[in-house]
Amino acid sequence: MTVNFTVQANGIILITVIGKNTVNDYVSTMRDIARDESARGLNRFLIDTTQVESTLSSDQLGQLAKLLGSSKSDQRTAVVVSSDAQFGKTRMYQSMADDPTMNIFSTVEDATDWLLEST
Repeated sequence: MTVNFTVQANGIILITVIGKNTVNDYVSTMRDIARDESARGLNRFLIDTTQVESTLSSDQLGQLAKLLGSSKSDQRTAVVVSSDAQFGKTRMYQSMADDPTMNIFSTVEDATDWLLEST
């Protein structure tokens, strides 16, 4: 699996997820972001999962929710999905993580607009 991130000019951290995913892939990427100087102080995340081949199981989602915990109150996360199954799994994660600062979208454009509106 490939998980890449870039810091965009608008201050959004774009995380692109490609292929099959594991909990460790997500955790490793979040650690990389925390260590990246260009990402310091940024609190808007856009996670593009439209190229994911399979979703995490319910148990893996619970594990990820425990490891990453709830977001900071000033943080916003937009997740872009391409199917009803992805939407359902992402909504399950949102509930497990008790994360009111997260929203789910079907397009990158809508997700970006929401992130920029909330700054």
